[in-house]
Amino acid sequence: MKQLPSRSVFYFLVFTLIIIFIQVAIGGITRLTDSGLSMTEWKPIMGSIPPLNAEQWSKAFEGYKQIPQYEIVNKGMSMSDFKFIFFWEYMHRMWGRVGFMFILFGFLYFLVRKQLNPVWIKRFIAVILLYAAQGVMGWFMVKSGLSENIRVSHYRLTAHLLLAISIFAYFAWLLSKFFKVEAVATKASLQKIKPYAIALIILLLIQITYGGFMAGIKAAIHYPSWPLMNEKFVPDNLFFMKPFIKNFGENIATIQFVHRCLAYFLLFAISWFWFKVRPQIKHWSVSALPILLIGQVALGIATLLAAKGGVVSISWGVMHQITGLLLFTNFLLVWFIIKDQLMLSKTKSVN
Repeated sequence: MKQLPSRSVFYFLVFTLIIIFIQVAIGGITRLTDSGLSMTEWKPIMGSIPPLNAEQWSKAFEGYKQIPQYEIVNKGMSMSDFKFIFFWEYMHRMWGRVGFMFILFGFLYFLVRKQLNPVWIKRFIAVILLYAAQGVMGWFMVKSGLSENIRVSHYRLTAHLLLAISIFAYFAWLLSKFFKVEAVATKASLQKIKPYAIALIILLLIQITYGGFMAGIKAAIHYPSWPLMNEKFVPDNLFFMKPFIKNFGENIATIQFVHRCLAYFLLFAISWFWFKVRPQIKHWSVSALPILLIGQVALGIATLLAAKGGVVSISWGVMHQITGLLLFTNFLLVWFIIKDQLMLSKTKSVN
């Protein structure tokens, strides 16, 4: 507790977490509206100024007309339709820059006011570097759809998503340092829970990865039914690609099947984990775990069923994405509490 900075740093972290949360939501809308390729250049400074007159809009539109997505998917689209997709990509980029500047100036302010000790200075620098890396990753993702593909690489999109979630989780970890937790568990009982928590975090990351794959290749529109996948529990063409491993990254049927099966397993595994940890740790994050879990599964089903028209619903898709982010972060908070309690028990035993 001695290493904790002032309370103003806590509120700064909360506001930053909200900014990142909104950024992830805007990113989901950008993806679902196929807006990501509407800005074909990356200009971190000059790119902050949108087209301001008819000539500039015409130039931006002409740039978009040169890429495969326009020729194959959107050929003949109107200027108003282009402005719509441009708006979301512009918002996504600008909100990312707002977040970066907010963190940078916040760090400099606390540094000048000497409200950060060496440990927290390093933590803030790590955040700034991660945020900058996210911007570079975003452009790396966009580049994959400008030459040959009609959309961005689902591998790069997933990497972009995972990095955003990592930044969000990092801030959640920083915030957890301020929590006061009432733990009634013994060190031995927490040690028993620890490996299960780690295993579930890994599985949640795999599930998020497959969620990124689902979004990147629009897998939901191919099997928009539940509980069966087009009248079958195990769909056709599950492993038709060669080599075999390729199915798990590029086969639409396999990707959705894995995503569904992991969801079923996590529903029961996290419920079991919650049942075990609930009597041992008294904290709101433990209470929120089953609510977020059931909500995420329900939203996943709703997103699938809403895709029957051949288009993924923006509202359902975004809610599914941000609830997944909240579920993962909430589970991490529980893990941080378990870890801190174990460290506290170790410190007490040494003393």
